[in-house]
Amino acid sequence: MISVAIVAWDMAEDYLERHSKITRSLIFGLVMGGLAMMSMTIVPSVVPGIRVDLRSSLISTAGLFGGVPAGILAGTMGGLFRVYLGGAGAFAGTIAIAIATLSGALMRYWIGRRERRIGDFLIFALMVVVGNTVSFLALPSPLIAPLLIEAAPPLAVTVFMACVATGWLLDRSEKRRKATLDNRIFRKMVEQLPDSLSFKDIDGRFVAANAAAGKLIGAASEADIIGRTYADFFPKEVADGYWEIDLSVLKAGEPVRLLQSVAASDGGKQWLLTVKAAVRGTRGEVLGIITYIRDVTDETRMAETKSEFISLVSHELRTPLTSIRGALSLLANGMAGNFPVKIQNLIKIAHSNSERLIFLVNDILDMEKIESGKMEFHIAPVTLRPAIDEVIEANASIMPNKQIKVVVEDDAPNAAAMIDVQRFQQICVNLLSNAVKFSPDKSTVTIRISTHTGGVRVAIIDEGFGIPPQFRNRIFQKFERSNNADNRSVGGTGLGLNIAKSITEKMGGQIGFNCHEDRPGTTFFVDLVPADSARMAKADGSQESHKPRILHVEDDDSAREGVAEILKVNFDLTSVCSLEAARRLLSRTVYDLVMLDVFLPDGSGLDLIEHVPYRTPIMTFSDCPLDEETFNRPITIGRKSSIPLPHLKEFIHKALANQGPGDESFKDMRMQEMMRSRRLV
Repeated sequence: MISVAIVAWDMAEDYLERHSKITRSLIFGLVMGGLAMMSMTIVPSVVPGIRVDLRSSLISTAGLFGGVPAGILAGTMGGLFRVYLGGAGAFAGTIAIAIATLSGALMRYWIGRRERRIGDFLIFALMVVVGNTVSFLALPSPLIAPLLIEAAPPLAVTVFMACVATGWLLDRSEKRRKATLDNRIFRKMVEQLPDSLSFKDIDGRFVAANAAAGKLIGAASEADIIGRTYADFFPKEVADGYWEIDLSVLKAGEPVRLLQSVAASDGGKQWLLTVKAAVRGTRGEVLGIITYIRDVTDETRMAETKSEFISLVSHELRTPLTSIRGALSLLANGMAGNFPVKIQNLIKIAHSNSERLIFLVNDILDMEKIESGKMEFHIAPVTLRPAIDEVIEANASIMPNKQIKVVVEDDAPNAAAMIDVQRFQQICVNLLSNAVKFSPDKSTVTIRISTHTGGVRVAIIDEGFGIPPQFRNRIFQKFERSNNADNRSVGGTGLGLNIAKSITEKMGGQIGFNCHEDRPGTTFFVDLVPADSARMAKADGSQESHKPRILHVEDDDSAREGVAEILKVNFDLTSVCSLEAARRLLSRTVYDLVMLDVFLPDGSGLDLIEHVPYRTPIMTFSDCPLDEETFNRPITIGRKSSIPLPHLKEFIHKALANQGPGDESFKDMRMQEMMRSRRLV
């Protein structure tokens, strides 16, 4: 009876979705109350006037799944019907119904909005059984003992099983309906999506697609592409190219993002932003590939137009501004004779504003260069102190206005980093000018050079009024300026810190700030990739080293320093501690070997593999268990626990020999030349 009722309710629920929640609850309570009444009617009395049945499990379930309205309605129906039946057990039966109603409501409140678990149903069933057994104590005294011995145990088992089974079946039914609703909503989303979305199986056949996918491929409708492949719509060479991309995604198992150019129907170019990702089943097996394609032709053309406009402005606006600034500078310095005081003041104002306008134009142009990837970097080992001294000397004119004193604390004499010196000085100028602008008169700005977590840190410390807490997470965004009253009185475009951050990251470094809680002021710092002695010797004009160039990615300071100590003589080593820093270096430098730790603070070292050129050897150096055959390219697996540091050099030679030019081949001048040319790719 319970099973049939649950199936019937499951079917009825599909037609009750459009009704309100309270209506569905009352109907569910009505159904469960009716079942409880049927249970009391069908099951014969064990003793005249005393009925033992499953009413408690049905009424409590009404409260658990239907809520308070359903529980009260089912309990009221069951209680009134039990009073109507009468007999010696009417009072005890009514108490059992009341306890069951309360048990369902309490259990629903305890579970709340979280997902129900099998343990919840076991606790629920136990509560109902205990309440049902307690109700036996309300029977006439002569009947309590015999019924507790003969009727209570089998009834407890039956009620317990009924509560668990009913709860589990209803929960399954609810989840099925929710999944059906979610699928319906998701299908509508996919159908209405203006961008192409499709799913293909591992053989490249379309299994599902929306209307936009059919239109993009050139089919009459999405139904026309189901069961077909790229080869049915494109020339063989084009279809093979698309399938090669799909295969690489299926093998790698990692999502890929592409910007593709295809021929448009009007003869021009159509730009498509494509995202592909492998879909896996519950056991980890690859089921197929999902592809999302968005037409970004308009955005791409707008970006090209914007770039052309900025290029035009850079020439047409910069040239006259430079001439105006030069002429005003000559006038301000008295090169054209002495002027009356009022005219001199006007010239100074004009000269100052021409400088501000040039800074604004330069900031906008630099921002555009960074976004378009056209800003050039010439990374080389540079000693930092002379570069910083040049910045201070070149900007000495901004200090006297506020009587600011600049102090350099060199805690790392002769510290050198891999930087573009002009871009580094641009960062320093920005941070120093900000420190001066936001510092009170007659205060001190400190520039500190130090070592920090295996790198080199340049910090600029001011004594200003600090950064408002609500502005700190936006400070490096474009055109962001604090609304603090003190800040609004200071000029600026809101681009400087964003440009400084972008330049720092392009050089493989990081920029950040610390607010002083115990004193006024803020510390902005720039962490840079250190330059090793081999690179410094090369920068000083000594003979170019033909040592293998290695990138070591390791977050543990002691491990990184130990490896550096072992390899520094025989290898040209660069060490970084994060995936982000490694990606930036790989974007502009080709190494002869990349050595990875797996566990890093910002992700897995294995995520870096796709950023390493295919012909660059890769070696993992970690205690994470790995298998070479699981990778889709040659990789040498190294275990920290099984390779003593003194033997690491030999293991690296083995990796180079297996995947690239071995150590002996470095004696061959042709191999040396090949390695040098590879670094320039």
